[in-house]
Amino acid sequence: MSSGFLQNSATPTLSSSSYVGIALVKPVSDIPIFELPSAMVRWSHLEIVVNKSGTVSGQSFDAFLSWDSGGDDIAAGPLQNSITMVQGQTTTTRYMATAVLDVHPSLPDDGTKSTLYLWLKMHNDLNGATLSRARMYWHEISKG
Repeated sequence: MSSGFLQNSATPTLSSSSYVGIALVKPVSDIPIFELPSAMVRWSHLEIVVNKSGTVSGQSFDAFLSWDSGGDDIAAGPLQNSITMVQGQTTTTRYMATAVLDVHPSLPDDGTKSTLYLWLKMHNDLNGATLSRARMYWHEISKG
């Protein structure tokens, strides 16, 4: 049974007024990372890390995943509730969270293998935060 993750390659500035789309792709790495299977796979969870300096009192976000860069072909979500982020313990400009997905999607005909688009909308004081890391973890639910 294989497992892996898709990860952001860009680090955009996030907004509280609209969703920002971020491509999640198979990372380029020296260690072997598997392609995301097109079916018979469980998308486990999202891992989100952002950086924001200054006073932050409301640290939450909304998210969904789409198959397309326009955000019109939903793949998973939206999350059932806004997710509250926790502040880093030594790096106080860092905010982190995970969100459970637990879905079993199949790649549609117009989808691109090992590519998803994460759509994030920050709340309150996290407007203007910079995305540091976004990963979507997966594992196969059947092998051969």
